Amino acid sequence: MKKTKGIVAITGASGIIGKNIIQALKICGYDIRVLSRNESPNEKGIEHVVGDLSSKESLSIFLANVDYLFHCAGEKNHPELMSKVNIEGTQNLFDIATTSGLKYFCHISSAGVVGKTHQKWVTEDSSCNPQNEYERTKFEAEKIVCQKIPNCSTVILRPINVIDNQNPGVYSLPIRNSLKDKLQIVAKGAECAHLVHASHVAECAVFFMDRVLEYSEVFFVGMDEDDSNTLKGVWNSFHSRTGNQKSIIRWNMPVWFPFLIRKCIGVSSNFGHIRYSSNKLRAYGFDNKWEINRVTGIMVENYCRFMKAQNINYMID
Repeated sequence: MKKTKGIVAITGASGIIGKNIIQALKICGYDIRVLSRNESPNEKGIEHVVGDLSSKESLSIFLANVDYLFHCAGEKNHPELMSKVNIEGTQNLFDIATTSGLKYFCHISSAGVVGKTHQKWVTEDSSCNPQNEYERTKFEAEKIVCQKIPNCSTVILRPINVIDNQNPGVYSLPIRNSLKDKLQIVAKGAECAHLVHASHVAECAVFFMDRVLEYSEVFFVGMDEDDSNTLKGVWNSFHSRTGNQKSIIRWNMPVWFPFLIRKCIGVSSNFGHIRYSSNKLRAYGFDNKWEINRVTGIMVENYCRFMKAQNINYMID
């Protein structure tokens, strides 16, 4: 009989980060258990437990004999459900987890909990001023998870703007490459894009699995130190990679321009030069090999695969 490394439980397994965590763990010898709202056939190496975060009964089954827990589930689209899912659901999960014998609890939060800030570089020590219901409920969920479980390492990850092949984020602008998109880059190109690939977040989550942490620790996950992580940087990186030199944009408005426009129309936002530091993550030994050029390569490869499937020839330099 194959000996496994332990049971890993994942909430939000169908989400952008949850799916990438599963991919990262599949070949590592772990038994994987996911929480599903509906009956689903078990896949090879993946057990489905029917239930949700509102049912402590199903959560008890879900966490039985579990060694590692990744809490990726969250509500971000329906404000009326955010308190129930993000706060009450996390509390229910935490209550069961405290008696389940966990070794590791990874909670996926959001950099959005910082809210409005005037700091150019935001760190884990920066104060949090949530501006909307999503940010507020995710911050409250963090407070719950910070009540450390005995003999369990607890990590709270705050990814920034998470993308992957199915969710391209600002890469959709160079992919469409319309006049409207070009004008948006000219107007907002200097602003930080805050991009982070879902596989990058998954690598961070898995990195801490067998590390002993005395206290609950919070980490921003992103690539804001990369100077190319701007709207114009992403745009030009994509078109350079695809060989579309005619679409390269060489000039854009200064960073204060889009901020002023938003302010004039009554939209509250941070200044576009603000960045979130990953220094703490590196200080804990995470070898960050992610940068915009690498992410662009992944996105372009997927884009060209799609173009080929549509019988459209697209040359790559």
